[in-house]
Amino acid sequence: MKKAVVGILNRVPVVLIVIGEALVIYLATAVAKLAFTQLDPLYSVWYRVGFMAVLLLLWRRPWNKAKRAQLFHRDARSWGLVVLLGCSLVLMNTLFYMAISNMDMGIAVSIEFLGPLSVAVITGKSWRERV
Repeated sequence: MKKAVVGILNRVPVVLIVIGEALVIYLATAVAKLAFTQLDPLYSVWYRVGFMAVLLLLWRRPWNKAKRAQLFHRDARSWGLVVLLGCSLVLMNTLFYMAISNMDMGIAVSIEFLGPLSVAVITGKSWRERV
């Protein structure tokens, strides 16, 4: 499955992938902005984080003995990095949800989109990819 997806993505022009990513970001932000009419942005973040934690647990299945053996042989430094990553994701989502609740959605999404776009430009292999 992974090879099939990678094969398809290698044939798709980069511009279409960037446009697709932008559409997904705008649609998800529009849904979140609609949710703010019923729910405070901070509650939305915690529901999202909680839902993703449940999905992660279902994916990794730490209650399975074989999976647990693979998962828990990490050292303290690795677990510290995992905790830092989780905290940074929660903080990033909190700040983004607060931003889209207080400013125009287009401005907030444009600012958010600058990060992945900058990474793509910096790590591009050729000038064509960077442009």
